[in-house]
Amino acid sequence: MGNHNPGTNDAVLGLQVVLLGDGMDSRPFRLPLPPGTMVFIVAAPEVHEHAEALLDSAGAHTMRGCLLRRVNANFGAAGGSNASGAGVFAAELQRAGFQGDRLSVWALQGLHALGLSREELAEVFSEVTNSAAFHR
Repeated sequence: MGNHNPGTNDAVLGLQVVLLGDGMDSRPFRLPLPPGTMVFIVAAPEVHEHAEALLDSAGAHTMRGCLLRRVNANFGAAGGSNASGAGVFAAELQRAGFQGDRLSVWALQGLHALGLSREELAEVFSEVTNSAAFHR
């Protein structure tokens, strides 16, 4: 088990939600997320640009007290790794503030539309498994 302090719960620390694959996901703008929630949308840079333009034109905003971070990922690039060999998205996710030692909620959506090979998809699942805390 981890070094989790029983007097501290994840609601106090803030929920971490990772939405992987579909940069057009509108859940952070329409779900009643609790204050302190950090939402990370992981998608290709060009998808983020398009999504931000659409959401800005619609006047969409995240719930009060929540933080949205867009994380760039190059799915299927160079054998599943970026130029540093660090993988598809894990390093960028950490730089955006994700804390892998805290519990998180993950949703994988739209991966089929990315045209990933079996090996590339396995790399994505491996990064999810290695990034997500699954026990306390």
